[in-house]
This record gives sequence, structure tokens and C-alpha cells, in this order.
Amino acid sequence: MKHEHEVRAKKFLGQHFLTDEKTAVAIVDALPQSDNKMVTLEIGPGMGVLTKYLLQRNDIETWAIELDRHAPVHYCKIYAEQPICRDVLELV
Repeated sequence: MKHEHEVRAKKFLGQHFLTDEKTAVAIVDALPQSDNKMVTLEIGPGMGVLTKYLLQRNDIETWAIELDRHAPVHYCKIYAEQPICRDVLELV
């Protein structure tokens, strides 16, 4: 499936993106439900396939960090209201 604002995997960064929606749903469904908010840190979220399902869970606070300087532009367009629009190099 081609996304409108696709971020291309860069071999020199070792990037491999999760693209299978069913796998993303299975991963999120496998996380335990909680009365307390669980914090997740997604490192290198790629096209955000997993991210979108994490953000749907009210019991999960999701953060995503990325080394690829082009990727945060993609996330900010899609997830502007979420605190995931971060370049990991700006956090250090």
C-alpha cells in the first residue's frame, strides 16, 4: 500500500518498515489493558503503521522518536495533535 506522504526506507540507517496492518493490530492487541496509562516509546516508527493503532488506545501514551530527519515531517502532517513530532537528535 502506497501512502500519500511516504517516507522511503534508507538502507544506511538500517530501516525496515512495518507495513502489514494485521500485524500492527495484533501487536497492539497483545499489550495488556490497564487502568493506569502505560507509556510506549516507538523507536523508528517508519510510516506510522503501528503508531496509529497505539494512538487509538486511551490507556497508552505513545511517544515516537526518529533518527531520520525527513520522517518527523511525515509524522507532523499526520499526527499534528500528538506529541510524536520529534527528531531524536533534538532531544539530546
